Amino acid sequence: MIDLRLDARTPVVIHGVAQPHGRRHLERMRAYGTNIVAAVSYRADVEAPDDLPMFRSCAEAVAATQAEACVSFGRPETVIDAVLDAAESRIRLIVSATEGVPVHDSLRALRRMRDLGTVWLGSASAGLALPSAALKLGSIPNSALIPGPFALLTTCDALAFEVSRQMAANAMGHSVWIGLGNDPVKGTRLAEVLPFLQQDAETEAVVLVSAVGGTDEEEMAEAVVDRKFDKPILALIAGQNLPNSFAATHVEALHRGLSATAGRKRAALEAAGATVYDSIGSLLEALRDIAATK
Repeated sequence: MIDLRLDARTPVVIHGVAQPHGRRHLERMRAYGTNIVAAVSYRADVEAPDDLPMFRSCAEAVAATQAEACVSFGRPETVIDAVLDAAESRIRLIVSATEGVPVHDSLRALRRMRDLGTVWLGSASAGLALPSAALKLGSIPNSALIPGPFALLTTCDALAFEVSRQMAANAMGHSVWIGLGNDPVKGTRLAEVLPFLQQDAETEAVVLVSAVGGTDEEEMAEAVVDRKFDKPILALIAGQNLPNSFAATHVEALHRGLSATAGRKRAALEAAGATVYDSIGSLLEALRDIAATK
């Protein structure tokens, strides 16, 4: 079973600090409370940010700091080498935020991750957050995160950021926030997270934020039934008003044709017992009703 329950003391290394967005999100993660213990850059001309030690490989960083998690902001052509470096160093959880990673690179990494038992969120993941532990890995806005009973799963980061902001503004927080990315090859898929959420004591209900493209939601619906998942699932799927002839807003959907439409996703989730909402407002109303019963 995938285990995502880290704590405030979990040591984290950051790869890709040569990238401006890598430095920016490093600062925001530290401000949130994440225990970042080292930075990694393969370039000798990159200086360490702030007071962090700098290493030229994840292997060196792990040996010196006993880091257990890694966040990578590397370039598309190099990020998989960094991810594999982290996995081979026995990092147990990796978040990679880079979009546009070549599919064959992701497939190569995914096979090795499975062999090593490493949890990989990405590529193109907004990250993982555990608000009760003041821990954030990735680019999720700090202002969108407060502790609460709702697990948020997403393959559509921009929409999920807005949902999360409105949830936080209405005092409805998250037990865990999980961004799985929207690239064609995912290190972790929606269905694989369900066993963790089923046993997670902080999670009382699941909020799914997704969009047209791919088959993750149908796979999740099948897993809900097969695993007898019994926590409420509330879903918001972007693109429900698009015509069936328009299947994709993400590149993942381009080869899926009509099977990737929001209507098919909605039907599969509703058949599995989930409730699908037409707007953020209606979703928030349902969350208020759940919160009021606790």
